[in-house]
Amino acid sequence: MKTITLFMVVQFFVLASSGWAADSQRSQVFQQYQEGLFYETDIGNLALAQKAYQAVAQHSEYPELAAAAIYRLGLIHEKSGNIPAAKKAFYRIISEFDEQKSLVRQAETRLMHYVQKQVEIKSEPKKSVKTKPGIKPAPKRKHLAQPAESKKPPPFQDPSLAGKIGFGLSATTDQDLSIHLRLAAAEQMMWEIFARSRANYWAGGMRGYYLTQPVAPGVPLRPYVGLALSLEPSRSGYRFGVFVGTEYLVGGRLGLGLDGGYYYRKYEDEQRIIQEAVPRANLCATIYF
Repeated sequence: MKTITLFMVVQFFVLASSGWAADSQRSQVFQQYQEGLFYETDIGNLALAQKAYQAVAQHSEYPELAAAAIYRLGLIHEKSGNIPAAKKAFYRIISEFDEQKSLVRQAETRLMHYVQKQVEIKSEPKKSVKTKPGIKPAPKRKHLAQPAESKKPPPFQDPSLAGKIGFGLSATTDQDLSIHLRLAAAEQMMWEIFARSRANYWAGGMRGYYLTQPVAPGVPLRPYVGLALSLEPSRSGYRFGVFVGTEYLVGGRLGLGLDGGYYYRKYEDEQRIIQEAVPRANLCATIYF
C-alpha cells in the first residue's frame, strides 16, 4: 500500500511539472485580462482597459481568454456609443469562438438587444410638424440606441475554469489519503469523485461544490460550500456531511484547497455497529486541464 501511495504522489508531481512552462505564458496573458477588468470596473479608465483587452485578444492559443477579452471590448464600445464596433466584436465571438458556449450566448443576447432597439425605432409613429409658411421644419435628430447597463462579471475569476477537468490528491485529519477527479460543470458548480484507502478499509464517493464570489478584488480565493457522500463496502458503512472551504488558484490552473465540515458516519468494527458525528478537515491540491 505504501508503494502504491508513493507512486500516486510521484505521478501527481510529474503531471504538475510538465505543464509549468506553458502555464507561465498563460499566466501572463491571464494577468493582462485581470488588469483590463481592474481598469474597466474599478477605476473606470476605458482606454487602458481597451488596451489590455486588445493584447489578450491576440492570443488565439488561449481561446477562452481571447473570447472573454473580445466580449469585454464589445461592452466598452457599447458604453462609448460605438455600436458598429460593438456588433463587430460580438459577431467575431460567434464566428471564431463557437466552442465558448457561454460567451456565444451572451454575444447573441447583445446582438438581439440591438435588433429589438431598431424595431422599436422603426415602429414609432411619426409626428406631424406644423410650420408657418416660408419656415422650414428643424432637421430631425438621429435616435441612437442607448447602451444597456451590463452586469459586471465576477472580478478576478478565471473564465477558463468552466468545463475543465481536474486531478489531484487530498489528505484529511483522520489520516486518509485519497485521489480525486473533478469536473467544473459550470462557473459556479463543480463535481468530484474520489477514492481512498487505508490498511483496514477502502472507500469511494462524491462531493458537490457550489463556488461563491471571490472574497475581494485582486485576491484569487474561491470560497465554496458543498455536500459529500461516501461508501465503505469493506466495513459495510457510509458517511455523509456538509463542508465549507476555499481554494487558492495559482495561475488559473493549480488549485490549493482547504475545507472543514461535520460528517455523520456508520460502519462495522469488530462485529460492532458504530454511529457517530465527527468534524473533519480536508487539504487538497488539484491540477486543472
